Amino acid sequence: MLLISLLVCAIVLAGCQTRIVEVPQYVLPTLDAFEPPRMPADLIAEPMTDADLLHNSVRIEYLLYDWQDYADALKSYMEHVRGMLAGL
Repeated sequence: MLLISLLVCAIVLAGCQTRIVEVPQYVLPTLDAFEPPRMPADLIAEPMTDADLLHNSVRIEYLLYDWQDYADALKSYMEHVRGMLAGL
């Protein structure tokens, strides 16, 4: 009796097919193209006057604004990706 039950299970399972479900592949772009430079290109190497110091400080301040914008964009991007992946 046990042998007949095992044969029936084997015949039933032999007729089954395994289906592979295609999962969509998401390619997430990076924000490397929008990353600001590490240092401003037009800094005065050896400032001699107050105007030179002011020039360098303004250039560095604007660079920090660029980095803050980049950080905000990166944070927003990550929140968007989390929302998109949570909807899967």
